Amino acid sequence: MRRFAQVSLIVLVIILALVSALPALADNTAQYTNCAQPARLMVGATGRVTLYPNLPNSLRNAPGYGARVGTVPAGGVFTVIGGPQCISGLYWWQVNYNGLIGWTAEGDGYATYWLEPYTWTPSPTCLLPNRLTKGGFGRVTPGLPNVVRSGPG
Repeated sequence: MRRFAQVSLIVLVIILALVSALPALADNTAQYTNCAQPARLMVGATGRVTLYPNLPNSLRNAPGYGARVGTVPAGGVFTVIGGPQCISGLYWWQVNYNGLIGWTAEGDGYATYWLEPYTWTPSPTCLLPNRLTKGGFGRVTPGLPNVVRSGPG
């Protein structure tokens, strides 16, 4: 009977330890799946570190808070090659920045984005400023003949 009481006490202590650890495990699981800030990037897209708050983004060797392998400066353009992974309420993307590959967070998890989709727009081919105005006067300068056309080009 005494042996049964000892075994029962040990089993009871183990059950109490497990029951007390469950809330901690549940909270830990929630931090890996609770990303409220909508993701704006996608794999294969080009992204850029935002100019506000004008800070570099750290690149890590794993999503979350792994070892830092480098940074992408504000305005730095990269290619998204993996992700997203929701860790600690943040979306993490695997990116390639000039050959440096790492994971970086998209935002603060609330309202501020640190990364944004980026589309490059080529500059216009004509770099000369326009000196004419609608309804204004112009003068043809001497030299090569000027051709009057029905449209631009």
